[in-house]
Amino acid sequence: MNENFATEEKLYRAVYPSRMYWKENGQLSSAAFLSKSAGCSMERGDMREDVEVISHMRELNFRGHIVSVQVKNCLDADAVVEYSPSKANEYHSEIYGNEEHRHLSPRQRRHLAETAIIVD
Repeated sequence: MNENFATEEKLYRAVYPSRMYWKENGQLSSAAFLSKSAGCSMERGDMREDVEVISHMRELNFRGHIVSVQVKNCLDADAVVEYSPSKANEYHSEIYGNEEHRHLSPRQRRHLAETAIIVD
């Protein structure tokens, strides 16, 4: 797997059923893309089918709903997508606000929440 992302590639995130991550109307809250660390951890799709990604994430004990965004959605929000594999997960990636400010801005988080699709 290389460091380049296709714009149509999907990134996935597990979102726990906490009230802070979901609005009363059932829509995803921008808080789902808020991270204490510098970047927002994601599972790289690498053009795999949703069911394969979901299965892999469940094997890694990710709980809650799983949502996806396309790399294009990140770029539209002026965010940076970086492939960042870990020892535990070769598909681990991060979304950053930009090269200088690693946290996603409220506007970026809102855009990602609006474009996210619940896949499981």
